[in-house]
Amino acid sequence: IRILGLSKLEMIYPEYQDISHDLVFPGIIYGTTFVLWIIWVNKFSHLKLRKK
Repeated sequence: IRILGLSKLEMIYPEYQDISHDLVFPGIIYGTTFVLWIIWVNKFSHLKLRKK
């Protein structure tokens, strides 16, 4: 999806290729990873650790 998006943006707006590659898409990737991490923590934070 990233390669397709970057290719499409470069065809339509070639002057924004560096900005989209260096800022926009990493922001989307890191943002999505952060949101999924928060969801995972909230889902599994109620589980208690087993004590030996």
